[in-house]
Amino acid sequence: MVLSKSEKKLIREKLNWYRGIILSSTTDIEICLGLRIRRYFFPKSNRKASILGWELIEPLRFDAKIALYEKIPDFKKAKRYSKVKKALRDVQYLRNAMAHWYLDEKGSTEKDIKIYKFSPWKTLTFNDKLMEEFIENEKFLLNTLGWGTIAKQKYGS
Repeated sequence: MVLSKSEKKLIREKLNWYRGIILSSTTDIEICLGLRIRRYFFPKSNRKASILGWELIEPLRFDAKIALYEKIPDFKKAKRYSKVKKALRDVQYLRNAMAHWYLDEKGSTEKDIKIYKFSPWKTLTFNDKLMEEFIENEKFLLNTLGWGTIAKQKYGS
């Protein structure tokens, strides 16, 4: 199927909208995760807590923050640990796809936007259902990791 210029424009706009939501929301989750880790070591804010947060945790990649979270024994014992771990990895996967994969213009429609990467070849289809799952993961993570107020501001109840 050959897409018109206006259809291509709509697909790109929707992809940009998805990207904006995912990258912005993942930034919130990453900050929240870093603070949760910092609070594990220093429940109260003080100079040492700030040094740990800003000098050691903040510079870590999202993947390294997740790996650190996965190694902390108290977090492993938590009832929701496996669900948090899965949600973090799912969010990270979509974040990386949005940041590094390419639009498949020919395979996309306004409702199903396909992106791909090389080495190894993979494709992913973004649509409203996938975004609903992402938002549910985001709400769950923000609430579980201690930023329930942000989740309420963004999505209400």
